Amino acid sequence: MPTKTRYLPRPRQLYNENRSLFLSFLFSSLILAAAFFSRAVFPFGDRNILTIDLYHQYAPFMVELREKLVTLGSPFYTWNGGLGTNFWSLFAYYLASPLNIILVLFPAGFVTEAIFVLVVGKLGLAAAAFAAFLRGVHKIDGAVAVAFSTMYALSGYTIAYFWNLMWLDSLYLLPLVMLGLYQMIREKRFLLYTVSLALVIYTNYYMAFFVCLFTVLYYPVALFSANCQRQRPGHLLATTVRFGLSSLLAGGLASVLLIPTYFSLRLTSAAGDRFPSDITHTFDLFDYIGQHFLLTPPSIREGMPNMYSGLVVLILIPVYFLSRSIPLRAKLWHLGLVLIMILSFNINVLNFIWHGMHFPNQLPYRNSFVYIFLILSMAAPAFRSLREFSGKQIGGIGAFIALLVLLSQKLNDKKPEQITLYVTLAFLVIYLAVLTVNRIRHLTQSELAVAFLLVVLAELALNSFLMMHRVDRTEYLSERNGYLSGKEVTQIREQLAAIEEQDDSFYR
Repeated sequence: MPTKTRYLPRPRQLYNENRSLFLSFLFSSLILAAAFFSRAVFPFGDRNILTIDLYHQYAPFMVELREKLVTLGSPFYTWNGGLGTNFWSLFAYYLASPLNIILVLFPAGFVTEAIFVLVVGKLGLAAAAFAAFLRGVHKIDGAVAVAFSTMYALSGYTIAYFWNLMWLDSLYLLPLVMLGLYQMIREKRFLLYTVSLALVIYTNYYMAFFVCLFTVLYYPVALFSANCQRQRPGHLLATTVRFGLSSLLAGGLASVLLIPTYFSLRLTSAAGDRFPSDITHTFDLFDYIGQHFLLTPPSIREGMPNMYSGLVVLILIPVYFLSRSIPLRAKLWHLGLVLIMILSFNINVLNFIWHGMHFPNQLPYRNSFVYIFLILSMAAPAFRSLREFSGKQIGGIGAFIALLVLLSQKLNDKKPEQITLYVTLAFLVIYLAVLTVNRIRHLTQSELAVAFLLVVLAELALNSFLMMHRVDRTEYLSERNGYLSGKEVTQIREQLAAIEEQDDSFYR
């Protein structure tokens, strides 16, 4: 009697094949949501996550977008801004994310909750996308991929700028662009690169400038790191032509927003910014080490770049450059790009270029998320190389990092807070114990990876909770009652509805 072949149900099979992506999304989303809930955000209180410009600008734009989606109103113009304004230009910068379609699922009084879902969901997608990048490029999967992906999603950048809702799409699209870049170099497949880059440009042209510039800088890194055995001039030329044409195609796909936006931008004040006449530097280079410490306060209105993405990075980057299994060519190209990024933060001319020939008004170093991607894309393969090192060698690297932490209190212009130093040193010891325990206890690689993941989740949860408290204390998460819901808002809506029933003529 023939036996029946047993197939897994499709959802379960999908989960089993992409477990690290799902877990990356889950852990990062849960930690971020819990950090918000700890500040009494609805439904665990009567507050929402609206703060700074999300409160004053972006949320009202989202309300207007929801109204247009529900009523099928014109996407080109709105009468609800002053005496009327060009809505297409607002849409191009603030509202173009395809994920905004979920607004139609929420009643008008719950748009703030829709924004909460968008913030948490986008950063969860960022973690999942980084996990896909690690699996596709470095063949890293499982608990290790989940750990580094969660670091990417819950970095200092996201804690500082979570409220810039329209920037967050680029965080989950950047890893897909880079994955597509490697696919194009290795396999001549250009679809993922072209589509994901087009989406970056479409969802927010401002963040797309950072991604496009970083992609140009990262291209030789990927080319010479991923293709060490095939360096014939003809092949390099063909790959570069494919890269250029695919990039142009991505821009063309997004031109429906790019072209009208270009004409709108010509009318803005930023269009008149002048190139700096003098070259100046901002901080001492040693200060940047302190930006990687645990509990480093987020820079929102001013300060240094948000560079924190997990303390273990400080241990793993030296491992990356000391590893024998990582090719020298890859090390040199990555080192060059890291130096370019640091100098771009520090030199005014480079910072001006990175920000689209413009000095931003507050919210400094808006491009630091690409540095975080770069440094984590180096740290993850370095973790895999730890088996090459003895416990003493790893301990020596840790001792050197501990010395830098202590010296930062004396040498940095921006002195770290005492709690930052103490907690950083404590977790440094914990990481060293986890990374060397298999020399004593003979743990399997999977057991070591799970132990590492647990420490990473504990660190990121601690940082997210305490730094969200700081954001709430300095910038204030707003009250839900009185913004889009509550007795007063309900009365206003009822009065407006009554007026519209009596007189539906055009007014201004």
